[in-house]
Amino acid sequence: MKNFVAPLLIFLLLILSRYMSDIPNFTPTISFILFSSYFINNKYTSMLTVLASQIIADIYIGTYSYVFFVYLSYVIIVLIGEFYLKELKFKSVIISSFLAASIFFIVSNFGFWFTESLYSHDLNGLITCYVAAIPFFDDSLISASLYSLTIYIIYKFYKNLFPEANIVTK
Repeated sequence: MKNFVAPLLIFLLLILSRYMSDIPNFTPTISFILFSSYFINNKYTSMLTVLASQIIADIYIGTYSYVFFVYLSYVIIVLIGEFYLKELKFKSVIISSFLAASIFFIVSNFGFWFTESLYSHDLNGLITCYVAAIPFFDDSLISASLYSLTIYIIYKFYKNLFPEANIVTK
């Protein structure tokens, strides 16, 4: 039963995170995805938890043409967490947050450019798409860093209060 607590909690938090802000791309979603691989022992269970939660959230929010690319970025972010958050350290949280926000920016905006007709489908159109998305990257980078550091601090505080508690079994 204990093995289902972390995936279920992260699943619910991920769904809720999509509704937590009126500022575009300023949500804890990237941070929850990043930390999912730390709190869930199996990377495939982590990926499934992330993807299932986002599919359910998108059913209510609405779908979009580049959803495949957004989900692909989420899977890559799980793998970043798997690699960089093996040991939960301040430096690894900062680096992985930056990488996660960057991967989301690169992959999702490529998907937008690739599937939509707003920009020409050549190098100039791709560059224009990325430049137009820079304000959203700022919000993603700031939110990923703030929320990831918040999760890190809360977890460390909890571990100091309850050292015998074993949330993560790596």
